[in-house]
Amino acid sequence: MQRYAFLFLSFAFSILVTACGGGGGGSKPEQSPSPIPSTPAPVSSSSATSALASSASLSSMSTSTESSSTSSVAASSITSASTSSEPGPIGILWHDNYALDYRDGVQLAHLDGSLPTQVTTRNDVSIAVWPDGKQYVVTDWNVYDDYTDITVIDRTTGSTVYQEQVDYYLRDVSPSPTSKSLVKVRYGKDSISPFEEYILDFSTMKILYVIPEKDWFAWMPDGRFMLINIDTGNMKIVNLDTREETLTGQLNVPADRVIGDFSISPTGTQFIMVMDRRGTTSPEPDLWIGNIDGSGFEQLTDTKLIAGANWSPDGRYVAYVTDTGSICNFGGCLGSCDQWYTPVNLRKVRGLPNTPGSEVFRVNDRYGNQQTLGCSVLAWTP
Repeated sequence: MQRYAFLFLSFAFSILVTACGGGGGGSKPEQSPSPIPSTPAPVSSSSATSALASSASLSSMSTSTESSSTSSVAASSITSASTSSEPGPIGILWHDNYALDYRDGVQLAHLDGSLPTQVTTRNDVSIAVWPDGKQYVVTDWNVYDDYTDITVIDRTTGSTVYQEQVDYYLRDVSPSPTSKSLVKVRYGKDSISPFEEYILDFSTMKILYVIPEKDWFAWMPDGRFMLINIDTGNMKIVNLDTREETLTGQLNVPADRVIGDFSISPTGTQFIMVMDRRGTTSPEPDLWIGNIDGSGFEQLTDTKLIAGANWSPDGRYVAYVTDTGSICNFGGCLGSCDQWYTPVNLRKVRGLPNTPGSEVFRVNDRYGNQQTLGCSVLAWTP
């Protein structure tokens, strides 16, 4: 299974993610021969063979206790979160908004009014978070020496749970909701070469499942996962332990849209998907939302600028980034990005000030002053 990442060159890619709030969704790229070396691995598809070649042993992980780093067109009975009698959003926002405290790296903004917590001061690494917020993984790609450092950290103690180094470029880590060692990853030669997607066990560095090249992947809250086929729209749930596959529905995609990355709500009842517009000079990505069987598939945002989204821990809200920084070079990106959230029952939210459903997070800075949180929310945990 080989895919083009369609990302910018290594420096531009790092700048884009840090300065512009990440990339949008879209269709899976065309295929071409992959330069990734192949070795046998226990996978679900006999055609998939790459096994994360590494200068270190991939059969085990070293452990350590060292510290590490709307809607413009909403239903008439629905009101925006700011005027609703329901309680507002809860939890912790993992973000890299430098302007909040003029600090590099990733911080935790607590929606209960607590002061922020610093996670890392580095801007040149990527962070993915387990859904319960108790553990996170830092991936650091060394572009010059062509390897990726992987460090899994316990948030409470700051201790290192797993640590490894693999050859080439490992990114887009998506941790399992039920296992502290299982993750979905993308792995390739570099940021612009073909890549493959695996479910990987960090405790053994073994590949447990290879995601077919025509499928998009998302974890279910019970540890199973859903695959949506690009060509057919078929939606199936896979049990990793038994390899049992259950067809749950079919996604009917509008003719002018292209299936993209999706994620399933913490309740396991809905999903959101970033979809590009087909046949336009720019992708015009927006969020769509539907039920887990593919029914009720409707447009959640109407911004044409979506650059990433996260579910709230209770599944009542979606946080999303709108990003106008579409022109990037080695000096940075033109434009800017904004951070919003919206209740999931609204539709075609514009992501503009003073429009229904376009809500902003108000959090405390390190001095206890309440500020508007900017780009970008990387994860939203309890």
